[in-house]
Amino acid sequence: MSLEKAIQRSEDWHEEIKSNTNNFVIEDEEGSIIMEFPDGYYWLDLLTTTCEEAKAMGHCGITSKATTLLSLRRYKQPHVTIAWDENNNMFNQIKGKENDKPVEKYHKYIVDLLCKLNITGFRVENIGGDFSPDDLNSDLLDKLERCNPEYINNQGMSDEELVDMYRADLEDNLEHEIEEGIHRDLFWFIGDSFIESVIDDFLKIFI
Repeated sequence: MSLEKAIQRSEDWHEEIKSNTNNFVIEDEEGSIIMEFPDGYYWLDLLTTTCEEAKAMGHCGITSKATTLLSLRRYKQPHVTIAWDENNNMFNQIKGKENDKPVEKYHKYIVDLLCKLNITGFRVENIGGDFSPDDLNSDLLDKLERCNPEYINNQGMSDEELVDMYRADLEDNLEHEIEEGIHRDLFWFIGDSFIESVIDDFLKIFI
């Protein structure tokens, strides 16, 4: 399909998922509870890298660069999903619903988990809204700095840095594909503006 149609299909899919996530309950939970809170919230290690989280959260519910997924839940309803690389003890993604940043009321549970697991850092797996210590209020930031200063010091790239990195890779790959697929003279006729427009449209899917 065309790029424009693919973008529209992606937007339609997210809207459909969004309409079904607000009260989604996962009746048959699988995994292991690794942390519980007095107000009923708990962190569940799903013991898998692909799960039902997608239907409940409006994101893909799968990771390729982590060893397991963690889910913040209450009454079997998920609210935050984390991709955890146990081999390096790093988080690759910390997502709220619809691939957005987790909302503020869940920050305290994220901080407590970062402290309990002594996570060493954060490595972004894809472009999009991810939790950052910059999102924390002063009290929670102070708590995180006290209990896990290493995490503060080992943050991944910002969204802006990621976009720049992806843009450079896309430009190189797209130019190569066009040169290989059509006559070289036609490639120069298409020019940089065409390449830039295609890349801009592509990046909008992820930002």
